Amino acid sequence: MPALGLDSDPAPAPQQARRRATALAWRAGMALLQGDHTGWAARRQAALRLFEEADAPAALARAQWFLAFTAGEVEDPAAGAELLDQALKGFDAVGDQWGRAAPLILRAKYAHAHGDPALLESEVERAAHLFAEVGDRWGQLQAAEWLGTLAELTGDHERADRLQRRASPVTPRRPPVSWARRPRCAGRPA
Repeated sequence: MPALGLDSDPAPAPQQARRRATALAWRAGMALLQGDHTGWAARRQAALRLFEEADAPAALARAQWFLAFTAGEVEDPAAGAELLDQALKGFDAVGDQWGRAAPLILRAKYAHAHGDPALLESEVERAAHLFAEVGDRWGQLQAAEWLGTLAELTGDHERADRLQRRASPVTPRRPPVSWARRPRCAGRPA
């Protein structure tokens, strides 16, 4: 039998179909992260179809989020936004708080790319609140980074420094944003 059982029965039981769909989604997403764009849309759709056949709404929502997350730099933002909308509906339907928060981080990224600081702030504030509720440090770090980006965009460097310091217990120590922006003269801070 091949690794991950990907060549199993064409009409597998729901649990087998969910496992196979999960494996296909991870394989497609990880390949994309490694630079393999070949057949991306077809691989994504094949995995998502299997989730629908498996009647696994929570797993489908996670896969939709994961595939949108991995395709963030490669795919058309409209396609990513559609996947995120579907994922959010799925997470709402199953009551997954983490799942409600994760797509909001990607929406904030899209808002940043479209030059919409108000939407960026709205989405990332909601995500930060939800990630804090579930105690997810990765999510809190993602939210803090985007809030810091927003603060930098709006010229609030003190807030950007505070947000960076709040995230520092999770990440390696690094100089505050204002230190990195100070003018330099002959290699020394001015």
